[in-house]
Amino acid sequence: MAVVDPLSQLTSGFDTQCPYTNGSIQFANGVNFTVYCGLDEPYNDYCPGSAESLCPVHMESLSDCMAYCSQSHPLCAGVSWNPDLLNGYGNCYPKNAPPNSYGFYVSEGDGSTGQSFWVHTAIANIVNGSDITVDCSDQAQIMALNGNTFITSCNREMADNNLTISHEASIQDCIDTCASAVDGTCLGVVYDTQLTNGWQNCYLKNATAPIVDSTSGSTVALLTSDGKTPLSSAPASGEGGSPPKSKAWIAGPIAGGVALISILITALMLVRRRKSRRRAAAVAAQNQGYYYTAGKVELDGREHRPVPTELEAWKSPIEMEASAPPIELEGDVRRQSRKLDR
Repeated sequence: MAVVDPLSQLTSGFDTQCPYTNGSIQFANGVNFTVYCGLDEPYNDYCPGSAESLCPVHMESLSDCMAYCSQSHPLCAGVSWNPDLLNGYGNCYPKNAPPNSYGFYVSEGDGSTGQSFWVHTAIANIVNGSDITVDCSDQAQIMALNGNTFITSCNREMADNNLTISHEASIQDCIDTCASAVDGTCLGVVYDTQLTNGWQNCYLKNATAPIVDSTSGSTVALLTSDGKTPLSSAPASGEGGSPPKSKAWIAGPIAGGVALISILITALMLVRRRKSRRRAAAVAAQNQGYYYTAGKVELDGREHRPVPTELEAWKSPIEMEASAPPIELEGDVRRQSRKLDR
């Protein structure tokens, strides 16, 4: 398998020879294109998707460029592809309309036509909704192949909550695609009859709101359980053929709630027991003449404060007698005392 050097692509591009026979029909994702070799459609460039999209885009072949067009939103009407990259690395130019009255420019890359680069063009053979049957009745019931019932709303759409997008030839085919979703999460569809938003015109939805008015003529069809009221969530087993839902999530919250209640009851009992002990201690302390505050017993200062007392003034101080003569130790006793001191 040959390895392509990216640097060589930037300097020399791809093979400039037209990959298909001029005027042939080629298909990409169900869209058929007519190929125009050596011709450039210089008008009607647009940038599919959000404003942040890079346009033009880089594609390695005209086939890739056509596939990009077939999946673009809004509807892509064709592409021009520059294989030699002389116009830049972005070499695939999506078009939002077929060629106008000015037609194509000849672009054969030899300079004889005034253009020194090669361009090949492919135009999609679709006109908005030309191959789609327009048949919408408000509040009509449509039964899917699996027996599910959908109710329609004309000229309505939902912008968000897409599961998948595909091209379907009729709203019945779009509903059947939703009903056959293996995960059972498809709750409705938006069907773009006029292909205004692109060749992929069947939008599977996993929600039933918000629904708004449509300016493109699209139709909303929502899954129902009674033929009247749209479901707000996926149906349970036996209601529309969807797979049963696991109820394991119910056991978790119930067990957690029981445990929480047990903890609260235990805590309440401990608080009451502690208050009862404090109350009993306070009563006992008051009966003995004490105050009981915040777990400490204090003396009652009003009844048991000690009263200071003074000595009686008429009592005179007592002194030692001054007449007692000093007493000396005997000599041998003094000698023994000195020895002990040593």
